[in-house]
Parts: sequence; structure tokens; C-alpha cells
Amino acid sequence: MFLLLCILSLCSDSYMYSATDIKQLKYDIFESRQYDQSIRPSKNFSEPTEIYIKFCVLGINDIDEVNQKFVTSGKLDIEWKDDYLDWNITEYNNISFLSVQHDSVWRPDIALNNGHSSTGNLHLSEFDIIIFNTGLIKWTPYSIFETKCEINTMYFPFDRQSCEVEFVLWTASSIGSRFRKAEVEVSTLHVRGEWNFVTVDAIIINKRSLHKTIFKFNLQRKPGKVILEFILPAVIISLMDLMTFCIPCGSGEKISFTTTIFLAFSVYSTVLTSMLPATSSNCILGMYLKAQMIIEACIAVVAALQVRLFHCKHDGKLSKWILIFCNLSSGHRRKRKIHATDRRVSVYENRNSVSQEENKSTSHNFNFEDVCHQIDRVAGLVFFCISFITFIAYCFMIGLGNWQK
Repeated sequence: MFLLLCILSLCSDSYMYSATDIKQLKYDIFESRQYDQSIRPSKNFSEPTEIYIKFCVLGINDIDEVNQKFVTSGKLDIEWKDDYLDWNITEYNNISFLSVQHDSVWRPDIALNNGHSSTGNLHLSEFDIIIFNTGLIKWTPYSIFETKCEINTMYFPFDRQSCEVEFVLWTASSIGSRFRKAEVEVSTLHVRGEWNFVTVDAIIINKRSLHKTIFKFNLQRKPGKVILEFILPAVIISLMDLMTFCIPCGSGEKISFTTTIFLAFSVYSTVLTSMLPATSSNCILGMYLKAQMIIEACIAVVAALQVRLFHCKHDGKLSKWILIFCNLSSGHRRKRKIHATDRRVSVYENRNSVSQEENKSTSHNFNFEDVCHQIDRVAGLVFFCISFITFIAYCFMIGLGNWQK
């Protein structure tokens, strides 16, 4: 029982100070010592005031690709030594720390160097400052930081971005002060949206009158949403456009179908443009869509020529180059149609033995409908190969870019 009373007595003695003791302490260190918060708190001005800064990142709120803005939220643990604000705790009933208003003591003028809307002081005046009996000053302001971030969308949506948050000692604070140590804490970090946090680095630069700390965040985009909602539909639409050559010219739907596909690609290109910065002219996905639009335009031109040929007079003579195209596309062995009064006779002959008389009679073997059918076969195969090669080239460039990183 006696031992318990002793322990309680010791515990109570450590918190015996009252408001009167705090007032007396404030009077002694501020009034009696004539403390001036405009003077750098160093008894030896030949030595700089060293500042410790720690960025406790609570969340990455947004990465705005269009406005190239990086938004983070968190608190700063800023510490420095004030040679004029120390005391003996035994003289003030074991008061080991003191909380004062921000304008009561000298503070380093720390500014956000790469702010998006403005550059200058952090304006964190509503947060109090804690003074320890050893003269250590601790300031823990909280804020949302909007900084500039140059977004490189070349490999969108498989891109990696590096965004920085820079703090600099501004104006008079840069004279006689410097950053000594910088740390970053991400244990409670929450990343919103389509990004994954990779790493973060803290860099200190002390060169002459330039003293700044850079916190560099490396982020990886989550491509799943863009693949499912953007890339995959674009590839499906490009394959659907090849179905243009499966539609008969006489159906009247050939031109309207390919025009609809072209408009769909135009919409996708517009949506992609709205998602990226105005300076992102080297986006590989954008170049892929532009290449597909050119392919769609070529398909529309071929379809228009097919419809024009289909409606030509059937008794017209085919030109020589059309006959050569039909002979080459039909293979080494072709089927020649001979129309009689009530019956059709099919004769096969070797293409290598084509004579002048056979070429003369070929105009009766092929009509414009046959020509359109041969164009469907050849153009469908050609444009499929072009679309496939374009997609493989896109995948190769994306893979090469990620491998280099």
C-alpha cells in the first residue's frame, strides 16, 4: 500500500504545474529575455540554423493530366533549434514543453516552390507551435498541396509518371538557414483513382542562396479500365469495319456501314484528346487511332468505288487492267462461264496458256459484279493484314517503352 502511494505521488508530481506556471514561463522566456521573432534564433550567426523536415503523406488526391496538376494532402513535421527558448524544467514544476501561437516565435519562411496556381508562402498560420525545454521547436502544419507536374502521355495508358513537391526557404530565411535532413512517410498513404504508388524519394539541395527539398513521387497507372472501356472497343470496331467487304454491293448498306464505323473512330479520337494534355502530340495510342482512321477512310473509298462499278452497265467492256486484276485474284485456274439460252456450261482452263483470242473473249467471262466480288476478297485480306500489323506495331512500341523504363 505504501509503495502504491509512492508511485501515485511521483506520477502526480510530474504534472503538478498549473496555468500560473505556464504564464510565468511564457513571461520569462518572451518578456524578460526580450525575445524578437524577427531575428534568426542563433547565438552564433556564423553557423546556419539547420531545419529538419518530414513530409507525412496522407493521400494522393488527384493527377490531372489535362491541367498537369498533382494534388497531395499531408502534414509537415518541421523542426529547428531556437537558442533563446530553453529553460530548466525544475524551475517550472517539470514543464517540458509549451504550445504557443505561430507568430510568437521565429519560423523559417518555407514556401511551395512549384505550386500550380501560385508560388509562395504556405499560409499555415492557424497551426500552433510546440517549444521544448531544450530549445527544440516543432511545427506540424497540415495542408493540401497542388503542384505542377509535367505529364508524359506517350505510353498512355501504360505510362509511369514522376511528380514532385518542392519546398524552398524563401526570402530572408534562406540567409543563414538550410535544410539538414528530409524524410517522407507513406505508411498511411491512400491513392485515389487509377494510380498505383511505386516509390518516393527525398532530395535536399543547398547551393548558395538556394535551399530546397524535393519529394519525388513515382506512380504507375492502372491500365485495366482504359483497356476495357477504350482500347478493346477500338480494336473490335476496327475488326468490324472489315465486315464491309462481306456486305453485297447490291444491298445498299455498304457505304452507310463503313461511314458509321469511321464516325465511331472519330468519336473515340475526340474522347482521347479530351483526356490528354494539349501538348501530348506523341501519344502512341492517339497515333494508333489516327492510323486506324486512315485505314477506315481507305476502306470507305474502296467501298464507294465498288458500288460505282456494281451499278455500271453489264454490257460494257471491262478495261485491260480490270481483267488482269480479275485473272490474278481468281488464281492460276479460273472458272469461265458461258451463258446459253437456258443452260450454263462451266469450262476450266489453265491461266498460263492465255492467248490473245482468250483475252479477247474474257470480257464476256467477267462482269462488273464479278469484279466487285474479287475486290471484296482481295481488299478484305489486304486491310486485315494492315490492321493487324498496325496493332502489333502499337503493342511493340508500348512493350519497348515499358522495357526501357
